Amino acid sequence: PLLQARVSAEEKTASKRVAELVTNWSTEKPLRGNLPPSDALGLLASYEFNLNKAKMHQENLIKAKDALGLEHTAESDAISECLIEVADLKEVWEATRKPHDELREIKELTWSSAVMRKVRRSLDDLLVEMRSLPNKIRQYDAYNHIHDEVKNYITGHGFLSDLKSEALKERHWKMIMK
Repeated sequence: PLLQARVSAEEKTASKRVAELVTNWSTEKPLRGNLPPSDALGLLASYEFNLNKAKMHQENLIKAKDALGLEHTAESDAISECLIEVADLKEVWEATRKPHDELREIKELTWSSAVMRKVRRSLDDLLVEMRSLPNKIRQYDAYNHIHDEVKNYITGHGFLSDLKSEALKERHWKMIMK
């Protein structure tokens, strides 16, 4: 009886922890594209670890109840559903990591070392590469955010090319900077 009471009490606290974990997941899952992929992947790895740990704990409680001959309460599929979401989001953020890094490299080019034709070609290649990603990934906001950012850079490229032209001399830059 004492062991059965302990298992039942542990089950109640475990279900509270699972409910709290699922609630936190639903509010904190990285759906927006405004965070860097490395941060999103770190958050996903943390939730994946915690969800797997909770799932294993839940399975161990079921085995303990079986061994003690206790009845099973209705189990929730919330952990499994969250793990599926984590896996899908992980796939999306992994796919957007490379385009994000390439765009960051383009943005980090110094003005003096930038060759506008190469920048444009890199942006176009990046856009083609992103469009070749599967539709499953393209439907997420993380993809749309970086895709729109690349398109905006392509739109502003003409203006930057004009500023980079040989016709603009040092005296022109002094006037622009005023």
